[in-house]
Amino acid sequence: MKTYLALRQIVDYLEGTDNTFKALFGILYLTNNINSSEQFYGSQYLNEAVGIDQLPQYSEFLILLDKIGSNYLEIKLLPNGKISLKNINQKYIKPDINNKIPFNINLNDYPIIAVGIKLILDIISDIKHQVAIKNSESQNISDNFSFQDVNPKIINDLKVEGYSVVENFFNEGTLKKLQSITNIIAKNERDTKNAYFYGKSGNNQRLYNLLSKHQIFRDVLDSVWLEKLLDIIFDRDTFHEKYGLSSMAAHIVPAGGEAQPIHIDNAVPEPIPPWAIRFVIVVPLTDFTKENGPTSVVPKSHKLFRKPTPDDDLSTSEVSITAKAGSLIIWDGNLWHRSTENFSNKDRSALIISYAASFFKEVCGEEEYLVVVPEKLKNKVSPRIQSLIGMNRGIKKSASYIPDYD
Repeated sequence: MKTYLALRQIVDYLEGTDNTFKALFGILYLTNNINSSEQFYGSQYLNEAVGIDQLPQYSEFLILLDKIGSNYLEIKLLPNGKISLKNINQKYIKPDINNKIPFNINLNDYPIIAVGIKLILDIISDIKHQVAIKNSESQNISDNFSFQDVNPKIINDLKVEGYSVVENFFNEGTLKKLQSITNIIAKNERDTKNAYFYGKSGNNQRLYNLLSKHQIFRDVLDSVWLEKLLDIIFDRDTFHEKYGLSSMAAHIVPAGGEAQPIHIDNAVPEPIPPWAIRFVIVVPLTDFTKENGPTSVVPKSHKLFRKPTPDDDLSTSEVSITAKAGSLIIWDGNLWHRSTENFSNKDRSALIISYAASFFKEVCGEEEYLVVVPEKLKNKVSPRIQSLIGMNRGIKKSASYIPDYD
């Protein structure tokens, strides 16, 4: 996925090169097109990704490309993971390029520059290949999951039905650890009066901010498979990150726990837009059976682009999803769904991981006020301003109670 973050993660390869090459590399990494340079002069994100203060002039890019394409500069990817730019020709004739050249050249008129672009793109391709191999080797050593490749059938299920079930995602050891740690946290929060309960009877329990409470949850979020899946789900034409984590929680429905009302997870006004807003992953920590309150969905309801109403007759369309512990139940945020009543004599528990499109954060919170506003000022401003900058948003009981479980 071509993003500023992906670019920032390979900047070590640029160590020792000058700012013009760093910027040029970044532009070609993101776009493959030197004529796209103009769009990067209006923001700081590319500069920050490659570690420079400001973009060089467009003509400087073209001269550098001409040097590489004319074999004045040799470009190589060294075994130590660095890019080498080395003078191999003492004579260089500067092309007829000036600072006023427009941000759009016909490469047919500049064949040497075209060669320079190809040589850099070849290096970029080699780096991407190396990174993919390193990621694969790292996951093979430490991965907690049973597979990495996203089956196209899963994507088709999501498009057609609005949901899919991925069986046996977690290996047995990881599943047992997830079950044990979740149970420990849940009991501790109940015993210390830090638990978050909800529902008509007040017995359903949620555990919030799990990523802060144990390494095992952070390992889940780092899954290569999940990254590949989410890159597909939230793909859109931007170099910014496409999505972010909305919540990672656990949901425990006790024996006799009541059903939820049917609902959707996309909390936006109707008519609901067709593009990806929210995506949900449920990890059953106990087998989901027909008796213990499994998730129930209305297939294809994600295409209705509206919320369910009391007038909707779900008696023939609702489907209960049974799944083994360690599987994944995934769905589009538009899908009508609910957890059902637990008729069994045991708790039914699951992890709920919710992701959302990043443009919500980009639009509401373009400046990260919770970071840039000084601590001494946060509690002095009015409640109205505190609300505007996001203070106390999303803070639920149990979220900030973090004993050392690791």
